Amino acid sequence: LQGDWTPYATVMAVSCAATVALTLPALLLTGAAERKRQERTATSLPEEAEAPYKGGANDYSPAKAEAFYAKRPLLVAERLAWLTQATFAFNVKLLIDYLRGWPEASEPERAKECLALCEELGPTFIKLGQALSIRTDLISEAYALELRKLQDAVPPFSDAQATAILRRDLGVRDLSDIFEELTPSPIASASIGQVYKAKLRNGKVVALKVQRPDCERVVALDLFVLR
Repeated sequence: LQGDWTPYATVMAVSCAATVALTLPALLLTGAAERKRQERTATSLPEEAEAPYKGGANDYSPAKAEAFYAKRPLLVAERLAWLTQATFAFNVKLLIDYLRGWPEASEPERAKECLALCEELGPTFIKLGQALSIRTDLISEAYALELRKLQDAVPPFSDAQATAILRRDLGVRDLSDIFEELTPSPIASASIGQVYKAKLRNGKVVALKVQRPDCERVVALDLFVLR
């Protein structure tokens, strides 16, 4: 990492100490709820969750998010707890690296951990990783090289979930009613969704993009937390 990271290291140290001494029990309880929600999302099609605004490019509204989450403090607490738990070990390692003078030997390993963390935390952080991957004025080349993998190699979600989403959104029980052919696995996967190649009944070949389950809820909540 580049520049003077003393303030960041101080924040990490205070955060770690506070987590261990004061908030660990609460984090374990509230973070468990978010973890269970993620596990359900990974194995089944979640119910369409509420979000403060629609997912269009011009629909983002901080005011709507503020009003929405003011009535749902537990949702915010669960997400904050999950983010704290998920990033805790990585932040401790960064703090140790800082105290050791940012040893170059640890950078490749830490960069791989950063990549895995972005993938675990979901679409918002994958997008942040993608943006950082071209900012070598902010991060080292080792981090940039790893995070660039997010540009075209994001792990896909399950094909069973994608099929269920397609059936739900297209209002059909059998996708063969609409598609003559549909690739069993995605041909590309990104932060927000993944793409399948399909052939319609009229013979036209199309690219079929399926949004990640629970994406709108998670992105809206993360943006609120980050603000």
